[in-house]
Amino acid sequence: MKTEEYNITSLNEYLSFLDMNNIARGIKEEKGYDIAGHMGIRVPEEKSSPCNMFGILKEKEPLEKSILGIKYKKSQRADLLGELWKDDNKFLLKVYGQDNYLEVSRLIKKHLSPYKIKPEKIVYQDKREESYLFDKVA
Repeated sequence: MKTEEYNITSLNEYLSFLDMNNIARGIKEEKGYDIAGHMGIRVPEEKSSPCNMFGILKEKEPLEKSILGIKYKKSQRADLLGELWKDDNKFLLKVYGQDNYLEVSRLIKKHLSPYKIKPEKIVYQDKREESYLFDKVA
C-alpha cells in the first residue's frame, strides 16, 4: 500500500482535504466521469485530487476513422464540465458552458449533500476541454 505525504498544517485543513478528496472520488466512480487538477489536466489513478479544488471531466466516444480502408478509433479529449473550488469553507462552482449546468449541478448536488454543503457562488465560463501537460499555452 502506497502512502502519500501531505503538508497539512491543521486538523481543519486535514478534514477539508478528506472532504474534497471523498467528493472527487465519488464523482470519479460515476460512469463516464473523471477528475482533473489545475488547468484541466487529468489526475492519474494513483494520485488524489488537489486538496482545494478539482475539475470534472466527461469522456467522449472515440472517433472512427479509416485510412486506405483500414478502420481505427482515435480517442478524443474529454470535456471539462466544471471545477469545484474550496476556500475557507466557501465553495465556488465554475461551469464551463451553460449547457453543462444541469449535469454539473446534478453531480455536485449528489456528492455534496452528505456533507450538507452548497456552493456559495456559481460562475459560468466558455466551454473547455481536457488539457495535457505539454499543451502550448498561448
